[in-house]
Amino acid sequence: MLKNIDCIGCLDWYGIRDPRGIPGMVKEAKVNLVNRVKEISNKARSILVGLSLIDPHIHLGSSLSSIDIIATLYLMTNVRDNDPLRRDYVILSKGHAAPALYVVLSELGLVNREELMMINEPWSPLQGHPEVKLPTVPVSTGSLAQGLSTAVGIARGLMAREASGKVFVIVGDGELDEGQAWEALMDIAESKLSNLFIIIDYNGVQLDGPVRGIKSTLTEALKSLGFTVLECDGHDPEALIDTLIQAHKVNGPKVIVARTIRGKGVSDIEGTSKQRILDDGGEPGFGSMRDAVGRALLEAGERYNDLYVVTADVGGSTRAIWFKEKFPNRYIDVGIAEQHMIGVASGLALTGLRPVAIGFAMFIMRAWEQVRNTVSRMNLNVKIIGTHSGLSDYADGASHQTFEDISLMRTLPNMTIVVPADPNEAGKAVLALMEHQGPAYVRIGRDYGPRVTNGDEFKLGKASVLRDGDDLAIIGAGPVLWDALMAAEELGKMGVSVMVINLSTIKPIDVDTVVKAAKRTGAVLTIEEHSTHGGVGSAVAEVLSQNYPVPIRMIGINGFGRSGRSTRQLMEYIGLTHRRIVNEALTLIKGE
Repeated sequence: MLKNIDCIGCLDWYGIRDPRGIPGMVKEAKVNLVNRVKEISNKARSILVGLSLIDPHIHLGSSLSSIDIIATLYLMTNVRDNDPLRRDYVILSKGHAAPALYVVLSELGLVNREELMMINEPWSPLQGHPEVKLPTVPVSTGSLAQGLSTAVGIARGLMAREASGKVFVIVGDGELDEGQAWEALMDIAESKLSNLFIIIDYNGVQLDGPVRGIKSTLTEALKSLGFTVLECDGHDPEALIDTLIQAHKVNGPKVIVARTIRGKGVSDIEGTSKQRILDDGGEPGFGSMRDAVGRALLEAGERYNDLYVVTADVGGSTRAIWFKEKFPNRYIDVGIAEQHMIGVASGLALTGLRPVAIGFAMFIMRAWEQVRNTVSRMNLNVKIIGTHSGLSDYADGASHQTFEDISLMRTLPNMTIVVPADPNEAGKAVLALMEHQGPAYVRIGRDYGPRVTNGDEFKLGKASVLRDGDDLAIIGAGPVLWDALMAAEELGKMGVSVMVINLSTIKPIDVDTVVKAAKRTGAVLTIEEHSTHGGVGSAVAEVLSQNYPVPIRMIGINGFGRSGRSTRQLMEYIGLTHRRIVNEALTLIKGE
């Protein structure tokens, strides 16, 4: 995949750092550099559109916004030096523009073009968000604002070691909603870091629409902190180069606000919040978990006039936007600020309202401390819905896939945890929890939702037996129970009688049903789309170890996820399938 080529353009290349640079040579080099950036950017736009037709899940709009910035930085900086103290670091904090980065790397010969066709495949190094395994990529990103903080650490480390390398970090304007971004900015200003260059890709759009109006004061806010703020057209290579040269002369904190257009060059999405030309189509053949939640919130809104929905710029993705369309006065979008979202929901509960905080499960976990110290500690009536959990956010990869949320939430006092098996149960669970007093976490996938339940009534705290059996009990939660039922069917043909239990309420766990299953079958196998550490398997093992110990095996996910073209593909890749369940079951029964 890798190709070794010489650096064709770095800051030293045409005398920006070297005061002995000859003006004529500098001018000619700059013209060549501008032309090269334009060449790469123009090619990249065509390639990106082609990639979006191969895999409609890529973040095309954000990539088209950032492509000129990325190309300029990669041609101006010394990112390919193997010396960690002499090299420059380019960090894509807005990691969803990864496809733009990959195309630039390809044009520079650092990634084979054939590799681009495999973007988002589980085995490909070109994941939904950048990974450090790629050449010149110093930081794995994807969770907004974290790349900026890491950039600060690298810049401090280089200064401490008296290194010549510089740090360049590309940040999205929507990304600046995150509190961590401002923690980093204040630290930069306070420490007067001069070897860090922040480039804000300011396209005026984020996931649910235009950036918040307060961003109009961004320049003034940054200047008030002590930053030198430079502005330029983020699609004009010459302007970008001139602004970077100017920034290089600034001895102290600096920010470049690059004005861009999201979806630049593609009329169907240009200047809009749309990321894609084609609708990704969900996952045909399966019910949608998030659609079920969206419908349930609408029904709950009709029933309860005190119900408020709070989200963090993911109303469209979570289907909470449906609630806004019908009940706009009871819908609050706090921007990309999950910690703040939990605080707002807590405050609403303290005034006697019935709040639901909804967001991606992965990023709700960055607010776990707020959930602990505010919601759980005060036993507040806040319902938290984490969507896109497990492998269901297949295209975005490891940064967006959470396999730890059950573990984290299960440790909290007062917290009820529900993991519905399918869309039918998801809708019923959300409605049932509206009547429950106290904190609750509902773990929901995206669109992958094969039918598992038969329309039975959902009972909070009660497990349900989906299939009866005498030789083995398979206990699980979530859509992976479909594979458990398929495995039970196959094992039945082999003469093995298998019970399958839907443990939809993880906490409080249905001790009685679990213990009865163990007594009847004498062996238990757990299955979950989550880590086996602290999840369903751990919860079941804790019950059995204290009440009726039997042989037990756990199937789950250990490690981090990968990007894919569908949830099912990732389940096959990781081995979370009925075939794996059959093999583990036979091993367990044989006592091996």
